Amino acid sequence: TEEEREAKRAKVGDEAKPTYNGVEAAGSDEDDLGDPLPRFEYAIERLVLSSASGKFLTNFGFLASCPFRREKSANVEAEALTSGAGTARPVKITGAGKILFQLLGAADLSATLERLVDGIHSGEVEPPKFCLRFFPVQALCLCEEEAVEAGLLEVLRAESARLFRKGKGDGDEGGGSGGENPNPITFAVASKPRTVTLRCDQASKELDLVKKLANVFEEYIEREGPAPGHKVAVNLKDPQIVILCETVSIADNKRLLALCVTRNRKLLQIRSKGISVCALAKPPQNPKKKNEGK
Repeated sequence: TEEEREAKRAKVGDEAKPTYNGVEAAGSDEDDLGDPLPRFEYAIERLVLSSASGKFLTNFGFLASCPFRREKSANVEAEALTSGAGTARPVKITGAGKILFQLLGAADLSATLERLVDGIHSGEVEPPKFCLRFFPVQALCLCEEEAVEAGLLEVLRAESARLFRKGKGDGDEGGGSGGENPNPITFAVASKPRTVTLRCDQASKELDLVKKLANVFEEYIEREGPAPGHKVAVNLKDPQIVILCETVSIADNKRLLALCVTRNRKLLQIRSKGISVCALAKPPQNPKKKNEGK
């Protein structure tokens, strides 16, 4: 009958939809970015402004990179990847190739990412198809100089025990008195982009994020670090501590800044081109480039 044929076509259509660990991904060839998604957080700036600080949110969630026009599928996949760590709530952002989601109930974003990376490498977790990288958003800040400084200081204080622990091969960098001439704490700052434009009082100015974040870190070590007067040194090839920053585009041509500070090498990719969070999956190959050598 016609009803049976319609049911069969619907069943075939459902089977054709991509899934990740049993979770249906949105879209097949391309994601339709025009459809409203009620479960999204649409007023992220208001959420930041209503926080206790009024300038930033801490332990927020993850900023993930994904292929162009695969944002919805990446959101579904991200929810599956983090299902045991908390409740994922996607945030509406503008631009393509990135998704942002709040991980409600997550105790430790770095530990969540480390377990995910270990699971992928061991084969216990299926390698993601859409989420290429997970950036742990330890602080989500307004794009303001004061907010950046306050957000980074909050992360440094919250992570101090882990960042400045004394471990094998650390010498005097981890804590304690450090002696009269302690080895300097080496660090690096990686920001995408390096500078942002700040608007205030109908004027605008450029803020060098790398320089700003480096200055805040150095001043923090001087005042609140593992030992009074402990020295720091920039090391782009083999840093002990890495400060990461990425911009997040939101509605009305505004931006937020995502911050992360870590010394966990499992979560980092350090190359001559720069420093970034490690890859969860290889980016899809461009068919044109794939066929160039044939």
